[in-house]
Amino acid sequence: MTLHRRFSFSRPGCTFLAGLLLTAASALPAAAFFPPVEPGIPNRPAILLETDFYVFTSALELTEPDLDLTLDARGYTTPATVYLYWENRSTQAKSYYNQAANSFGSGEVDVFGSAGAPQAIDVTGLGSRLGASSNTFRLFGSGGALGSLPASVPRATGRYQFVLEIRDSAGDKVIARANAMYSHVDAVITRWATSRRARPGPRTTPTT
Repeated sequence: MTLHRRFSFSRPGCTFLAGLLLTAASALPAAAFFPPVEPGIPNRPAILLETDFYVFTSALELTEPDLDLTLDARGYTTPATVYLYWENRSTQAKSYYNQAANSFGSGEVDVFGSAGAPQAIDVTGLGSRLGASSNTFRLFGSGGALGSLPASVPRATGRYQFVLEIRDSAGDKVIARANAMYSHVDAVITRWATSRRARPGPRTTPTT
């Protein structure tokens, strides 16, 4: 079974219709939710996490996302841990990125530490810790600080997201969070139609 998701837009004389095909299993509504961030944090860091596109398919030669990060620490200098994970939005299965392993794995681990031993850093220097010149940089993809997206991230049809969390030094409480959702689809179908409706002519005022 395949679910067809369609959207359309138009301009004078033309109507465009495109459809995204997802398998039924991948299109099931997700019940995922995030635990609330820790309240009462002054100068909470602001995070923007983005993929270069929202939809990927080999039919358009878009096979995997680039992932970009913008972090404004807003003066937050308390030592904090950084967690980056990939999630299947249909099954809620997660895998966590660890820099030493340069891979996403099933166990919960932070970027700089190891399982059960997270490593706190000053997030105002997160970019430099990852080899970037500022806190606005590409994590994965062409020119990414962490190189290409690891092969452990699935490219199969489905609904996914990346999530980056700034947590306290113990890795227990979430201080700030951002996510970037995207999908891999079976195909993209484009339909063109020419409007047959005549354009209205200029108004005239009858004369007597």
